[in-house]
Amino acid sequence: MPRLLVISQNYLSENPLDFAGVHVHRQLLKLREYGWEIKVINPQPRVYRYLRQVGHYYPYQSSRDGIAIYRPGVAWFPGIEKYGTWQDRLYSQSVLPAVKRLLPSWKPDVIEVDWITPCGYAGLRLAEQLGIKYILKAHGQDVRRIKSAVAPSVQAYFRTIGNAAAFIIPNGEGLRQELLSTRLFEPAKLVAVPVGVDTNVFRSAATDERARLRAVLGLNADANLWLFVGRWEVEKGSKELTEAALKLLSTASHAHLIVVGPVIDHEARAALSALGDRVRFTGAQTTSEVANWMLVADAFVLPSYKEGLPSALLEAMASGLIPIISAVGGIPNVIQSGVNGLLIKPRNARDLIEVLRAYQANSAVYRSLGQQAQRTIVEHGFTLDQVGEQLNRYLTVCLPVSP
Repeated sequence: MPRLLVISQNYLSENPLDFAGVHVHRQLLKLREYGWEIKVINPQPRVYRYLRQVGHYYPYQSSRDGIAIYRPGVAWFPGIEKYGTWQDRLYSQSVLPAVKRLLPSWKPDVIEVDWITPCGYAGLRLAEQLGIKYILKAHGQDVRRIKSAVAPSVQAYFRTIGNAAAFIIPNGEGLRQELLSTRLFEPAKLVAVPVGVDTNVFRSAATDERARLRAVLGLNADANLWLFVGRWEVEKGSKELTEAALKLLSTASHAHLIVVGPVIDHEARAALSALGDRVRFTGAQTTSEVANWMLVADAFVLPSYKEGLPSALLEAMASGLIPIISAVGGIPNVIQSGVNGLLIKPRNARDLIEVLRAYQANSAVYRSLGQQAQRTIVEHGFTLDQVGEQLNRYLTVCLPVSP
């Protein structure tokens, strides 16, 4: 049985409503079906966690669905990523001793590093020490940090980490193109693989199922539901969506906005209270609850300022919702406006209002966009089964050659 060590900045805590790194966990569960034995190192800023009174959700050692998780403490302070490569080196000082505790009783055959920065340096050091290969994965924030690096020493640092890896796997073609544009990495090593969506969980509802769920959730059977999933904050477009809702929902009695996720922008939420029960904030939800909201919704609205390739978008597409989303990051590589969704300009409430008004007036006409979005998931390799097969193939290439 091959052994895989995963070093991840974000991974599931013991809080059932915490979704940080859930896509990584789902991929690992799929890889386990191919016979991989997996352990995860997830360094934690312990002082920060305890100050936020959530430290009890991050024990040093735990297990999730049979996958062992180790969370060594790491020195961290807000804004540390601005100071060159210090954060990456501190991560390695946290990871290396944790791995030594596993040795020699458990030695990995391959290392998977989720997030080029801050985890890449630890992957490089471990691979050198153990004489094995590693792959890097990129999700968006790390790509933006690499693109913003202007100091030659920092660019050389990223080049070294990237070119020592067997593969660099960004989340989707859009991020692959962004990494290519830096000219720091060998193009042949860059292979795009999305996070993957579990189509057994995220799917379209049967007519009777949709009606039943709407009744349980207290929703009108013929209402047109706009669904937002994610952190309700400025960078996710909370202000623009609030402006659009205040303008449009007051004149459309059949339309409602559902916001699923933690609320950060309380000012925008307060403004929407004027619409009464036309807007509902559910707070953080479990995976099954999010899937239920997608079963009953009509359109998925996400006017973000920046994204990689959001997993919520893929889940909404798999559920047959009509994506109405900003043309940022890797999204335009997946959504073709007017074909399988509607693209909007970021930071532009007027454009969002115009698109939503057109959809609101012709929602039946636009329904085919959701159907095409659902086909896109299967036809373009976005299902979790397809992603698991790809990752297994790349990891298998990295296994040590038997003597």
